[in-house]
Amino acid sequence: MKTYSNKKILLLGGAAFQVPAIEKAKEIGIKTIVCDNRPDNPGHRIADISYSNVSTLDIEKVLDIAQKEQIHGALSFGSDVAARTAAIVAKELNIPGNSPTSIETLTNKHLFRSFLNKEKIQESFYKEIIEPISFDQSWNEFLPLIIKPVDSSGSKGVHKVTHENLSQFKELIKNSLFHSIQKKVIIEEFIEKVDYQICGDGYFQEGKIAFVHYGNGYFNEQEGLEFTPYAESFPSHHPKERLQQVTNILEEILQKVGFTQGAFNLDVIIRPSGKPYIIEIGPRNGGNYIPTTIYLNTNVNLIEASVKGAIDPSYKLRSTPSYSKSFYASYMLHSFENNKLNSITFDKCISQYIF
Repeated sequence: MKTYSNKKILLLGGAAFQVPAIEKAKEIGIKTIVCDNRPDNPGHRIADISYSNVSTLDIEKVLDIAQKEQIHGALSFGSDVAARTAAIVAKELNIPGNSPTSIETLTNKHLFRSFLNKEKIQESFYKEIIEPISFDQSWNEFLPLIIKPVDSSGSKGVHKVTHENLSQFKELIKNSLFHSIQKKVIIEEFIEKVDYQICGDGYFQEGKIAFVHYGNGYFNEQEGLEFTPYAESFPSHHPKERLQQVTNILEEILQKVGFTQGAFNLDVIIRPSGKPYIIEIGPRNGGNYIPTTIYLNTNVNLIEASVKGAIDPSYKLRSTPSYSKSFYASYMLHSFENNKLNSITFDKCISQYIF
């Protein structure tokens, strides 16, 4: 068995959902270095070395740390935000990683839509906007629309535009711009979906998807939270033929964008016509403990795969799935108010099933 005890990995982010990657690296024997400008994040307490005053978006400072620590790998686990930083560090230090161009295309919503249209993989209406503007009447035929920051994670700054709220268009653009790091947003067609949204994680290597596991995504119906997922359950209940269609499209995109190896996260909807529509492909593991949930359901450890793949250029995922007959789910708590959560009480009938 290959040993990694003399290796160092730079983990970009130390939030709670990123802790499994830090713990896995330490379990394997890798020296862990965490960079995250939120000192209270738990990853700082677990890592061997912690930089709690450097943003993962500060490429120059992160690169300085990487060179100083003589790392063997860089990983942005569960977050798109630092994925480009990790790719640039990998390129500069000649360590395993994907090209910055491929990562930027996958993580920037405008570049991603442009790429899909150019390659004729999935054509749709979209526009990039860099300042608050009024609604252009020529966009009427594409209503409803959706506004998103090109580079933010989750559902921050995401708004649906309909005939009913057109008068608020400029304000919605302004809010979305506020949540964008680059101060750019995209407007695109709002695609109606049938059935559950498809979520999941996979691993790409040697020009193919070596493993992927799909689940059902659950979304709030409350206004203000309608684009915020509150749970994912595995496995997906979509038919195998439909999921194979999704796999084929994802594989084509990853091949053509130049993604070489690593974990990816996906969000896909099914249109009324039955055709899959790719919302996003994140070039990293999913957040919200999706990799942990998938491991429980399949016995394939994508956390370990990402850690080893980040430091070992010869690493290949060779796990054979062992599918559980049980269903597994991750659940996220949301609130309209800023406050501290005191406690969570589980009903006795389900407490034994909580991990």
